[in-house]
Amino acid sequence: MHQLKAAFRGVAQHRRRTRTRKVPITDHILIASSAGGDGLTADEGDLRRALNATLNSPDVLKNIYEYGTTK
Repeated sequence: MHQLKAAFRGVAQHRRRTRTRKVPITDHILIASSAGGDGLTADEGDLRRALNATLNSPDVLKNIYEYGTTK
């Protein structure tokens, strides 16, 4: 049993060492905004558009709701 636990521990350590480090979306946006928006890569542009869509979606839903209730 000890050998089995040690093997699993070794696998877990290996996975932690080889796992890619994920950068939060907020960091991507802050980096892109500090660059002035000129040097955006395609991925950063996609992230910015996704963030804008997410932030604007409550307003859009509110407008749809208000339009539907005024009919």
